[in-house]
Amino acid sequence: MTVSAKKSFILRILPPPAVFRLFAILHVIFGFSEDMTIPVPLGLISLILLAAGGVLAATSLYLFSAEGISPLPWKTNDTVLFTGGVYRLSRNPMYLSLMLGLAGIGITFCPLLLLMTLPMLFHFLSLITEREETVNGIIFGEKFSEYCSRTRRWL
Repeated sequence: MTVSAKKSFILRILPPPAVFRLFAILHVIFGFSEDMTIPVPLGLISLILLAAGGVLAATSLYLFSAEGISPLPWKTNDTVLFTGGVYRLSRNPMYLSLMLGLAGIGITFCPLLLLMTLPMLFHFLSLITEREETVNGIIFGEKFSEYCSRTRRWL
């Protein structure tokens, strides 16, 4: 099985947005109560994290749609290496947006559970990112190596 085929198989079974939704649902289930009150500072931090995640996701998706390329991670993009916009700040802004969103949801609903789910999501996304970077290195060669040398994986 080739590197691209392994990546495709894993991502079809456990796509990152599905893992994010699973963790978010767990936070709501374990943290929701009818008399739930959130201290203003935590609510504000949560809103900022959710907004930042939403902006990162929307901006990233816009770049893909402007090029007519699917943002689905198991569909290999062998035509465009995104290095501008939010991709100047992070090689993985879509995955970073998932972590920011989960942090915002976790702070609101179940901060204690966040201590477990955020590292789990980070580890999962790191494994996927390593595979994606291997494939991108094969596809884009030196251009991707230069991009990696000047842009951080996360922030």
